Amino acid sequence: MKISDWIQIIAILVSLIISVLSLTQTRRSILDANRPYISIYLETIDTTYFEKYIAIKNFGKTSAVITHISVRSNNGDIPNDFDLSSLNNGIIAPGQKFTNFLDDGFGSDLIFDIIYKELHGKIHSETYTVKTNITDTLLWTSRSNSSDSVEATAIKQSAQSIIKAFK
Repeated sequence: MKISDWIQIIAILVSLIISVLSLTQTRRSILDANRPYISIYLETIDTTYFEKYIAIKNFGKTSAVITHISVRSNNGDIPNDFDLSSLNNGIIAPGQKFTNFLDDGFGSDLIFDIIYKELHGKIHSETYTVKTNITDTLLWTSRSNSSDSVEATAIKQSAQSIIKAFK
């Protein structure tokens, strides 16, 4: 074989390796873009005061099976009625959200461990620390015209809260 033949063979092999690596990276990117992404966070609704909820939401593009979810706290302080066991072995669809009410006076950080499985079997394990007192120093203010009735003020404040939620 001539040197030019060897150069062509090496060039073909390098090109083949680059193509395989590129296809592998593309496949990984497609899988990552289309997988479930479950997150746990504090959600608030503010009207005349803050209502706090723990939200568990699938931000991904595919469904997932929650195989295990648990909650703990660094100081052992967990609300008595805070039970997430019904979510175990349940499916959470893309965009679907589950919420659990959290008493306004509760202020300890909660640590959530969640294990979920993609529909094709890949398993993900995440830990989230949720600071439940994050809204404690935020202020809520409302305005009302002195000529407005109590009902009119309540309607205006409700409409403002709804508009704020969609912004």
